[in-house]
Amino acid sequence: MRLSVLKNNFPICSLDLDPQVKVGGSKNEFLIGRSKICHVHLDDKRISREFAKIVYEKSAWRIVPLSEYSPLTINGDVVVAKNIEH
Repeated sequence: MRLSVLKNNFPICSLDLDPQVKVGGSKNEFLIGRSKICHVHLDDKRISREFAKIVYEKSAWRIVPLSEYSPLTINGDVVVAKNIEH
C-alpha cells in the first residue's frame, strides 16, 4: 500500500508500506506523527507526536487516530477508525 500525505493539497510525504509488512499472521503497525520514531514523520507542531497508526492485520489495512487533540481527516472527513481499501 502506498501512503501519500498532503498538506494544503501539496504532497509532503509518500511511503510504500508493502515491503515492510511481515507476513505470517503477525500484526504490523506503522506510526504517523511528529515523533522521530514514527514511520511517517510530520514536522509540524500542530501534529501530535503519535497522531495515528496504520495497522495491517489479517490481510486488511486499518487507520486508527491516536490524538485526542487533533482530528484525523481523510479526504475532508473526520475519521474515528477506518478500514482502508488496498
